[in-house]
Amino acid sequence: MVLVKLVPVLKNKMQVVEMKKTKVKKLNQVKLNKLRQRIDAIDVKMVCLLNERAAIALAIGKEKLNLKVRIRDYGRESEVLERVEALNNGPLTDCSLKGVYRKIIRICSSLQKQVKKT
Repeated sequence: MVLVKLVPVLKNKMQVVEMKKTKVKKLNQVKLNKLRQRIDAIDVKMVCLLNERAAIALAIGKEKLNLKVRIRDYGRESEVLERVEALNNGPLTDCSLKGVYRKIIRICSSLQKQVKKT
């Protein structure tokens, strides 16, 4: 008899637990979406900054062409990588961040090679 009375109570408690789990899951999804929106906003800024950097690299390429100097300046590239490493406070490792910058430098150098003399 007691067991029969407990069944509805247990069912009700299980439903409450499920409702709480669903609510927590929805809150976690909202938090996840907000974090993703922050990344999206940062991506907008990064794209603008990368294109600004590339435009300046093109201008540098024109000057290098006029001065008849090589596109690749390994000394300057080392300076950039050292500066980036000094600025890094994580969570990216120095190695990871320098890898990103090596790629940026290679892309900008490729742009500079396409510059025509004016």
